[in-house]
Amino acid sequence: MKFYLTISIILITFLYCSAPKDALDDTPRVRSFSKWKADYFHHPIEVKIGWYPYEEEELVKTGKHQYSIQKSDTSETGSMPVIVLTYPDSTQSVYFGMDIDNELLGRLIKQSLMTQQPITEPLIAFLEDADCSTCHPEDIEIK
Repeated sequence: MKFYLTISIILITFLYCSAPKDALDDTPRVRSFSKWKADYFHHPIEVKIGWYPYEEEELVKTGKHQYSIQKSDTSETGSMPVIVLTYPDSTQSVYFGMDIDNELLGRLIKQSLMTQQPITEPLIAFLEDADCSTCHPEDIEIK
């Protein structure tokens, strides 16, 4: 009796704890390159750092919730780095401060390269318009 009970527990455990049948039947997709030469390339994006001159200015309170910008008495000047993305095939360019989030900058560049759409502001609208899922076949998982 103990033998049949042990066998029953093992069979039940095996049947209910094993992987689903469809997961076992799914064979992975394998791709190989016969040569490392691309058939074509998407349009390039040029990334540069530009040093832009500035003059220090100050905010002056003119009312309860109002301010105006005036030139500073000290007239401090300097140069500030800015990330400049240009599209060599067009006159469009976009500028980012050095404080832009690394992940966001990478995502913007990647989506612009993949969809061949120039980055435009507001950035949320660009990310929605330049959605990578519009180009990919349905069976390729994005993200």
